[in-house]
Amino acid sequence: GSCVALGFNAIVYGDHGPYIEFTQAQICWPTFTDHTLKGPGRTHFEHRNADSSVKLYDQFKSVGDQPNPPPGQFAAPCNRADGYADYRPGCVYMSCDSFFASGGT
Repeated sequence: GSCVALGFNAIVYGDHGPYIEFTQAQICWPTFTDHTLKGPGRTHFEHRNADSSVKLYDQFKSVGDQPNPPPGQFAAPCNRADGYADYRPGCVYMSCDSFFASGGT
């Protein structure tokens, strides 16, 4: 398979499930050829590899003002005053399940 990243910072457990946290420098950017830029009301950009089997969330705004996560397999609406996860602007995230489902090791 293709390189996704060289190292990682942490595993972040939020109300949307577990995500791997990376710095920008750890990502193997040439692997990601499809990019979705989102508007100012959003929290992240999305980057996918050529076959869309791996998706990165490039965080540019925290979710501290969002008490509940978007719908999803592991979404748990806990109505948290400080936001549903500790996603940090400037970091890049990938679902743990997505990573291992695509053959990541």
